[in-house]
Amino acid sequence: MVVYGVTLDTAEVAIALGIAVSMLFYEKQNLVPGGVIVPGYVALTLDRPYLLLSTFAVAIITMFALKKVAEYVVLFGRRKFSFMMLMSFVIAWGIQSLVALALTYGQVASVGPTGIFQVIGFIIPGLVANSMERQGITKTIYALTIVSVITYVILYALTGK
Repeated sequence: MVVYGVTLDTAEVAIALGIAVSMLFYEKQNLVPGGVIVPGYVALTLDRPYLLLSTFAVAIITMFALKKVAEYVVLFGRRKFSFMMLMSFVIAWGIQSLVALALTYGQVASVGPTGIFQVIGFIIPGLVANSMERQGITKTIYALTIVSVITYVILYALTGK
């Protein structure tokens, strides 16, 4: 099975490395890189910047949408996290669906049904949005970038992929 252009074994190693590196980074910097599994997935997609940009865009939209909804609905704790994850899923799915509708048949054949707007899974943007909401956008992107690049370097050294 192939996940993000690598074998499942390599993906498992990437996720495990991402968890380890994010734990060490948190201990030293006290910053969360978007969730414990996020750096491993991001490390697997560093060669596709459109995935990263789309994922960050959905996370930021989710964070601001949650702030608007929180003006009318009491959200905290698990309810807030669950709502953020669901909202992230709906936003990503909705944007991908709109992009797919906007493409012509010829464009779909050349770039795929969602064009260049694809996110890293549907869970990852919600986890990133949760960290952005807690510690800020720039701190989360900074932490995620550092931890993902370190994870990628170690993964490449170990597997050559």
